[in-house]
Amino acid sequence: MQRPWNEIRFTVFYEGGDMKLKKMKQAAAVLLSAAMAFSMPAAVQVTAVSASVKNPKYVKLNTAFKTLKEGQSNYKLYLTNNKAGWKIQKVTVSDKSVAGAYGKKAASIRLKGKKEGNATVTLKLKTNKRKKNNVKKLKCRVRVVPVTAVQEKPEVPAAGYTGRGIDGSVQPGQT
Repeated sequence: MQRPWNEIRFTVFYEGGDMKLKKMKQAAAVLLSAAMAFSMPAAVQVTAVSASVKNPKYVKLNTAFKTLKEGQSNYKLYLTNNKAGWKIQKVTVSDKSVAGAYGKKAASIRLKGKKEGNATVTLKLKTNKRKKNNVKKLKCRVRVVPVTAVQEKPEVPAAGYTGRGIDGSVQPGQT
């Protein structure tokens, strides 16, 4: 009796056809590894984009919003990622009765909170390392809050003060 054609093929493939199966597995492995290798540059680009978010390539201020208390001074506002040699040329404050800027240096200024309210500090920057696009404006919003009233601490009893006894009775010499 003759075997059907599909049974013959099956028998040949698995009976002594192990070499063919091994070659097919190797080919599949090579194709999959090649597919992974060609998809890697896309993954590298994604990590490069996320890395640029962590490390910005442009100059900016150390903060875009700051809360100060009334009378608080000496807060340093400075430039970060200053690779192109940006220098502060001019500082303006939108409401000078609320906040003030003083102590201007090449890459930093100091802020002072005067009275309760909001103000915007604008810094005009310039660099000499470029011929074009060599002027920038950066802003920082400032909120000044009132100083909370300092609560007085209760007096600590003097040494030797006994107060009332354990049973609640007044000690001798106390009223």
